[in-house]
Amino acid sequence: NKKINSLLLLCGDEVIGFRGFIPGLYQVPVHNNMRILQGGASAMWTIGKQYRKGRLGLMLQQEALNQIAVITGAHSDPATSLLFYRYGGFSILDTTNRYVVPLEAKGYHKLLSQKADIGNVTGWVNAWRTSNNIVGPGKPDINNISEVWKRTTFPLKLFSLYRNNDFWKWRYLDSTGFQYLFFGSIMDTGLIIARVETIISNEYKEMNGIKVFRIIEIIPRDSLAWKGEKDKLLIELIQSVILWAMNHGCVAADFYCSTTRFEPTLTVAGFKKYSVHGSSAITSLALLFQPLTYVAKPVNLFFKINRPDNDNIEISFENTYMV
Repeated sequence: NKKINSLLLLCGDEVIGFRGFIPGLYQVPVHNNMRILQGGASAMWTIGKQYRKGRLGLMLQQEALNQIAVITGAHSDPATSLLFYRYGGFSILDTTNRYVVPLEAKGYHKLLSQKADIGNVTGWVNAWRTSNNIVGPGKPDINNISEVWKRTTFPLKLFSLYRNNDFWKWRYLDSTGFQYLFFGSIMDTGLIIARVETIISNEYKEMNGIKVFRIIEIIPRDSLAWKGEKDKLLIELIQSVILWAMNHGCVAADFYCSTTRFEPTLTVAGFKKYSVHGSSAITSLALLFQPLTYVAKPVNLFFKINRPDNDNIEISFENTYMV
């Protein structure tokens, strides 16, 4: 309803600052009930270089906090904007949980930022390939997806973007940036939404054209995986989907998420978790693919809920779903 706006900072007739937001609806657990609040995902935030010695960036942020009930975001620069979020009392996850799996040993090995034994990569590929069943993309029934989402996440009191029919349309079906693919049946096996990214690089020209399978959403059909239990049907779906990706030339797959609730299911499906602290070289998959960047700042997540009645809402990242 156009209540969530981006902000301009003016000095006379000159635009000297901008604070961008992507509007959205958020599901927020309040007093054992789920409330739907209007909020915004943080987009570009900048101040003209000649004005950066003052407190104008903080001023823009404070105005945003005054106007917007829920603010979320990802990949904030630890040296600049993340400092504002820490100062403002945001909940911050310094490193998003990332899960990776090789689909083709040689190609995956080339995308590792640390040296690893290719024999171990080959063994990993062979270990997860326990089935020849392939599941390709299909046409989603967003009515059923929205119904299952609400039925499974509301009782668990998960904080997230509210994934109603409009969400699935604007975020995925109507996207002009990527072609998003829907796999599985939400009522039978669960749902996976993914995209295929083709590597682009001026620095590593020999890597151009290599494909990576990016899993963006995992939506279980019931609460089993959400509760941290192994979901056999979801495991079979994940393996069948990444086998489809393998047959379509992808050399690796990955998935980012704010919670580790799916970790038991993902581990059985063949994924390993990457950690910036003490992770093995075999999981050191390049962080960015367009353009290809082997080493980059970890993807962080942050959010703050400003309730008008000043209720103190504390939510751990384990009870969130941000992807």
